Amino acid sequence: MCHDLALVTGTARPAELRTALVLSRGLMGSNSALVLRRGAGTS
Repeated sequence: MCHDLALVTGTARPAELRTALVLSRGLMGSNSALVLRRGAGTS
């Protein structure tokens, strides 16, 4: 099985992102996920 995975370590790779996923883990097993998406026409 082959996965096309680009692993980036050390420094950030420049990219124009439109969507980001933020994951958070907290005490007592609390977890949350937030998806951020850039609106149309914004830079």
